[in-house]
Amino acid sequence: MFRKIVGLCTVFILVFTGCGAASREVAGSKAAQEEQSAAVISVPDEVNGIAVNESTAVVTDMVVDVFSEPNVRSQRITQVIYNQAVSILSEEGSWIRIAAADGGIGWVRSKFIDRNISSINGRSYTHRIIITGKEKSIFSDPSGGITVKNAVMGTVFYAFNNSGTAYEVYLPDNMTGWLRGSGIIHVGLDAGVPMTSGEDFAASALKLKGTSYLLNGLSAMGMDSPGMIYICSKINGLNLPRDLKGQIHYGEEISLDSIAVGDIVFLGESEDINNISGAGIYLGNGQYIHASRALGYVRLEGLNESGSDGKPLFARRIFR
Repeated sequence: MFRKIVGLCTVFILVFTGCGAASREVAGSKAAQEEQSAAVISVPDEVNGIAVNESTAVVTDMVVDVFSEPNVRSQRITQVIYNQAVSILSEEGSWIRIAAADGGIGWVRSKFIDRNISSINGRSYTHRIIITGKEKSIFSDPSGGITVKNAVMGTVFYAFNNSGTAYEVYLPDNMTGWLRGSGIIHVGLDAGVPMTSGEDFAASALKLKGTSYLLNGLSAMGMDSPGMIYICSKINGLNLPRDLKGQIHYGEEISLDSIAVGDIVFLGESEDINNISGAGIYLGNGQYIHASRALGYVRLEGLNESGSDGKPLFARRIFR
């Protein structure tokens, strides 16, 4: 929950030199000052499930793998994405051990973590902007210009300026950029993402068709089925568990005869829930989408077929 401080906001004018359009530092432009004067200073107790304190940091790269050990050859346990809040637990050489919002705890390279959290905390903001497309470019100006950064589905930014066609958002490293066009939603600072529908959930998953399979991935850079289900649920107003064991108990179990668009389909060779081999999202017309471990990418398969990762056994309804 946000503690709001509403009133006259002092705007500090930062004088800078040598910064091109693609790497503009936060400055006191007239438009930004006008937007900030009507904004809310956000001092959140937590951001996306991560408590805001002296251990909080943000992710500075588009997608960062989280490993079980401080070694890139160890197991990937999850991913964190750009501007995501994480909690720093410890440090070892060029590695930092973090806790992520999805419950994952592991190691990331320290070069991808910044303790300066002003992109998510302590400044004047007007909205939260959430990426709902597979991937979205952040530009240097509201009409386009140079690409400053790319962000993947589920990335969250805090906006402080609105040109009418684009939102200016704070970025890590004391930078700003503009988001425009489709593939984004904006919500209030205190508001959660509105719950949508099974149809919208399925449509989000369909945007990820063709994405490479990556064990414990959850982004356009690679994902497994639980990661696909997790990230699509978040942008549609639900907060499902990150792993298959948690997802198999979420919602209401239904038979395949009663399946509807947006239901989660569970795959396996037997109906023993301890031996479920995968999951997907039902799209309608007898098809579901999943990240096929056997074939290596996100694809559509038939509900009445023996699929590449096992046959569909049952479903769970998460939208009502």
